Amino acid sequence: MQRWLDSLPAALRVTRPALLLARAWGDLMLPDGPALARAVDAGEPVLAAHEPPGSPRWGELLALKGWLARHAGSMAQSYELSVQALALLAPDDSVLRSMVGVNATLAAWSIGDHQAARIQVQVAIAHADRAQSSFLSAISRSVYTQMLIDEGQITQAADHCRQVVATAEQPNAR
Repeated sequence: MQRWLDSLPAALRVTRPALLLARAWGDLMLPDGPALARAVDAGEPVLAAHEPPGSPRWGELLALKGWLARHAGSMAQSYELSVQALALLAPDDSVLRSMVGVNATLAAWSIGDHQAARIQVQVAIAHADRAQSSFLSAISRSVYTQMLIDEGQITQAADHCRQVVATAEQPNAR
């Protein structure tokens, strides 16, 4: 997808919020931190020119900023950006909501806000299940499993590990 986006005329790429955000999501998945930072920086003025404040695309941009903040070690900022993003994302966008929820969980856990982390991870798991994504389900449940291990709840952690494996083994898992 990144090559296809790069093949588009620059004038088109830099004026379409959806294309800039698609590029940024691709940079996140690679992962390429510097490229993601450039894409986020390039995307903000385009969003300002073409998207109303508070649109779901602004939620996407805040989510990407949240990832950048977490990778830079700014956990409190990452959590706040993720929460702001969740407030703007489309309610039925379970894929993005699960991904952002995982980021919020990791950030909240890192700053010691275990209650917020538990809430976020449960919501992330629910959205992963709603999206029928075994990949997102495995990630969100794995994060929850690590939280249980950190708290010394080994039996519950083992149960969640079995759920992750069972989900991954289902026919047509995606």
